[in-house]
Amino acid sequence: MDSTISPMKRVIMSRVDPPSLALAARETRSKTSQVKIPATAIATRAVTGRSNPGGLPALGYDVQNRKLVINEQDALTVCHIFRRYVQLRSVRALRAELDEKGVRSKRRIFADGTQVGGQRFSRGALSLMLQNRVYRGEITHKGDAYPGEHQPIVDKALWDEVQAVLAENRIERATGSDAKHPSLLAGMFLTKPESD
Repeated sequence: MDSTISPMKRVIMSRVDPPSLALAARETRSKTSQVKIPATAIATRAVTGRSNPGGLPALGYDVQNRKLVINEQDALTVCHIFRRYVQLRSVRALRAELDEKGVRSKRRIFADGTQVGGQRFSRGALSLMLQNRVYRGEITHKGDAYPGEHQPIVDKALWDEVQAVLAENRIERATGSDAKHPSLLAGMFLTKPESD
């Protein structure tokens, strides 16, 4: 009997004649395999560099004929955000500056009239943007990056600089070295003494 069938289904199916039982088991296997197909399709699209349909494109891009194309005006905003982060070295300071200047997320209006976007950037959204490999012209799937069909907005030098600052800030937060009043034990850890 199929291992994907729950115990309750087994009890019910034991009361049914064998041909129906076989049909039910076959349908369960069929539905299980149908669930796996989209994941395979998504992986195939990523490996071949095509963006996956669904969801909204990253700021700086629009979708035309199911492909990402650069939106020049939004791309300028993206480049500005990346450059200012390198100069400010802080997502919190970057967010405050963008708020002060009135920079907002892209406003989109759907066919049914629903409006999204036009909001202030959150720190989380900015952090994710600064790490989004789409801006380097890549597509990611399950942690692996593949060359995309779309053009990059951020050049390699700027991307590398931003990633270095992010990594530096991550280390400072982990060790507590950037705290106003660091703990005396910040960055230290205790190990168990080895037993003989």
